Amino acid sequence: MSTFTQRNKTSKEFSGPEEASPLLRMRIIRIYEKYTKSVVMDAYNDDYINDSMFYDDLCIHFGVKPFYYDSLTDEDRFEYGDVFDFVELLYKRAVDELSHERRKGVLRDIQYAFELSGSVYTFSEDGHVILNSDDFFAELIDDVYETAILDDLDDLYKDNINGLINRTKHPQNIIVDMAQMLEGFLQEHYDIQDSGDVDKLRNYSVHPTHIKIIKKLYGFRGSTSAHFKKQRPGEADALWFVTAVLNEIRYLNSKRHEPNVQ
Repeated sequence: MSTFTQRNKTSKEFSGPEEASPLLRMRIIRIYEKYTKSVVMDAYNDDYINDSMFYDDLCIHFGVKPFYYDSLTDEDRFEYGDVFDFVELLYKRAVDELSHERRKGVLRDIQYAFELSGSVYTFSEDGHVILNSDDFFAELIDDVYETAILDDLDDLYKDNINGLINRTKHPQNIIVDMAQMLEGFLQEHYDIQDSGDVDKLRNYSVHPTHIKIIKKLYGFRGSTSAHFKKQRPGEADALWFVTAVLNEIRYLNSKRHEPNVQ
């Protein structure tokens, strides 16, 4: 059942990339309280997570003792990644200890917490916090893959998209590889071998603004790029970069089928 604000999309909550908002943190704490008990329980009790065992999991993982659950609301002490680790550890305990129905309840509540908080992340059935791609991004991924990606770039494309969505690949590596994928596309379809050749795109009536953008994206090909010396990129940067590269590839792919302007 959806509520009024969900049906009418009037909620103003938002939890962006590399962020766990205060309300998302509070909801996670409430879920912890709902499914754990701090009393000595019978070994066969599969309705609640054994709080003392979960407490040991957290102390080992975070290297902090005592660990106070309410401290998750302290954004200076616990970054967004720490909150996501907490959620994944909690669900792992649920899988190990709870009945099937109770485990499904934990999963639903966690997913609902991310949804209510307007998070760009969601929680998978595998027990991982992943990027929640919207319809536009999902359509962009599929469109570029089906119409523009070459066989020899197939594995690189899938590796980067999966690495971004599942948060299994470092953002800097995603950016470098996506730039290399753009390079491969330009070499195959436009005979552009280096950044100095990008201006050849004018012969295909590519707008000058796009040429400038492509030059910038092209410059991220090397892991030692000067772009990474001042600041290491995060997930938000990788998400922006992937979207930018896919948009440019889709645009360039449409231009390939237009008559050349010599």
